Amino acid sequence: MIIRERADAFIMIEQHRHATISGKLFDQVKPNLALTNDILHDALRTAIYQHDVGWIPFDATPFWDDKEMAPYSFITYPNSIKTVLYKDGIDQVTNVDPYAGLLCSEHYIRFLVKDETTLSQQFIEAERIRQTNIISSLTHYEEESFATHYELIQFFDNLSLYLCLHEPGTREEDIHYFFKRGIPLPKIYGGVRLNLAWDRTQILLDKALFIAPIKVLLPYKIVMKEQINEVGLVDAWKRAPIETVQLTVTN
Repeated sequence: MIIRERADAFIMIEQHRHATISGKLFDQVKPNLALTNDILHDALRTAIYQHDVGWIPFDATPFWDDKEMAPYSFITYPNSIKTVLYKDGIDQVTNVDPYAGLLCSEHYIRFLVKDETTLSQQFIEAERIRQTNIISSLTHYEEESFATHYELIQFFDNLSLYLCLHEPGTREEDIHYFFKRGIPLPKIYGGVRLNLAWDRTQILLDKALFIAPIKVLLPYKIVMKEQINEVGLVDAWKRAPIETVQLTVTN
C-alpha cells in the first residue's frame, strides 16, 4: 500500500494500481526508447505491469502499524511478510512469462539485500536458485540486455511512485525524500537523473521521453482517521469509495 497522510485522513493507493500506471507510462515512451524491436519486449512489458501483483491480497486487508499510528505502507511493512508476498508475486509472473519473473525476482532481491535477518537471506538464496534455473531454461538471455531491462523496470516503478507519493502541486521543498535528487535514468535514456516538478496536476519532466503528454488516472481511497477510530482500519478501508485524480505527465 502506498500511503500519504493528511491531518484528518490517509490517502491509500494499492500497489498493483501503481504498477499498472508504470506499465501505461512505458507504453507511451518514444518508440526508439521502448525497445519495441527487442525479442524480449513483451516479457519486459509484462514485468513492468505485473511487478506488484503479489501485493493484491495484502492490500485488500490493510494492516495497522501501532508504532507509527498509521496503516502499514510498502516502506514500513515488515520484511518477514514481504518475503511471502514477494515470492507469491514472482511465482505468478513466472507462470506467465519466465523472463518477466526473472526481472521481478531481481527487482525484489534489491529491496532485501541489506537485511541480514534469516527470512530475508533465505528469500534471497531461494531467488538466486530460481534465477539460475530460469536462465538455464531460456533460449534468449544476455547479461547486458538483462541489465538494461532491469534498469527500465526500476525507472518506471520510480516514475509511477513519484506520481503516487505526492499530492498534486507539491512544492519542491516538500518532495518525498526518495526523489530529492530526481529519478535515476536508465543508461539507454542518457543516464544520470530525470528532474521533475509539479504544476498543479501536471508533472513536468526535463527530458523528452514520451510521444506526447500522458493523461494518467490515479485511483485512491481517502480513509478518514475518525472512521478508523470508530470501526477499525479494515472496515474503514472497505467503506471508503474509490476516487480518481487525472494527472498529466509532460516533457
